[in-house]
Amino acid sequence: PTSPVPVPAAAMDVGPMEPEILCCECGTPVAANPTSMCASCLRSKVDITEGISRQVAQNHCRGCNRYERQGGWVACEPESKELLAVLLKRVRGLDKVRLVDASFVWTEAHSKRLKVKVTVQKEVARGAVLQQALVVEFVVANRQCDKCARVEAQDYWVSAVQLRQKVPHKRTVLWLEQLILRHGAHADCVSISELRDGLDFYHAERNHSEKLATFLQTVAPARCKTARQMITHDTHTGVHRSRHTFSVEVVPVCRDDLVALPGATAARLGGLGPLVLCYKVASHLHFLDVGTLARGELSGSAFFQRPFASLCTREHLRDFVVLDVEPLSRAPGHAPGGAGGAGGAGTKWALAEVTVARESDLGKNDTRFTVRSHLGAVLKAGDRVRGYDLGARTLDLDEWPSLAAHKGGLPEVVLVRKAFSHAHRRRLWRLK
Repeated sequence: PTSPVPVPAAAMDVGPMEPEILCCECGTPVAANPTSMCASCLRSKVDITEGISRQVAQNHCRGCNRYERQGGWVACEPESKELLAVLLKRVRGLDKVRLVDASFVWTEAHSKRLKVKVTVQKEVARGAVLQQALVVEFVVANRQCDKCARVEAQDYWVSAVQLRQKVPHKRTVLWLEQLILRHGAHADCVSISELRDGLDFYHAERNHSEKLATFLQTVAPARCKTARQMITHDTHTGVHRSRHTFSVEVVPVCRDDLVALPGATAARLGGLGPLVLCYKVASHLHFLDVGTLARGELSGSAFFQRPFASLCTREHLRDFVVLDVEPLSRAPGHAPGGAGGAGGAGTKWALAEVTVARESDLGKNDTRFTVRSHLGAVLKAGDRVRGYDLGARTLDLDEWPSLAAHKGGLPEVVLVRKAFSHAHRRRLWRLK
């Protein structure tokens, strides 16, 4: 007997085959579908892109290089995802189909045209989904945004910071200017104007002015006042436009100023003074009693609660010549070398009896002054020193009641700092 011929397993396991039908339009055999048409005939009969805009206008601001969208303006790079999202939201009819893909089509940069190829899908019958692609052209139109329009109309600022200091010089303002440049606090300004007693900074946003005002109060003792002025008001919708002003006033006390502290302020600083020297200006005012090396700090808010003026400023400094320096022995509450206890000064200061003479009196008379000074660690015979000649000034003690009540009286000379030649002076940073 003959052996049976083996049959492949694939030939034995025959599954149900998908039926084929003829297209009702062209007669091409196709798989059975609810429309009974092939893909070519279906595309010719049904257009799912109908109702989708083929040409759309898109506004662009040349001043700030931003594109208009619903709710405002946004900065986008050419052919970026952000720009593609802005453009697709302006196309009408995309909400009725399913967006599958979108990409830019290359165009000339100067053509003012942007082309986007869009692929969409839509169900035309039960179980029959049709996919088509189309190109949408966007015409770029030039239009100024609100901010650029205000700049062109000289009505560009929304908020301003007014920096003021009521002193006859501009040393503090120039120092603050260097700090602003060093830290880049002026980056958000749209304009800066210089005035006789300060600077004005203009911003397009209110929070930019608040940021600058906060910065100024952290680097200098100052107080800030705010004001608002209404510019326009729509009575029908209730929409209004206002301008905000931040007035930052710096205390009128500068470095090397001689100050007579009021009684309440001196008591607040632990009985300091009342005649003290301002040796540092930062976020607080730093005072030094040159006779005891006691120190104290006063904030800007505390100063404006009880404001006071300087007894002598840097314009009243005179040159003296050091004749003799005698370091003082250890005083109660102070360590050797001038490093005091709770209120003592640092090692750069030392208490000493210094004998000086006016530089202008050399060769004319033999007038000498022996004063107690904090510069005992840096002075020696023959040095030049700058100080205040209180004996040559006419002071009305009625204006400073704390000095009139002081039992020790006023010293004839108050030494401030050692004088150096200009060749030895170096700045901490380069001027900008």
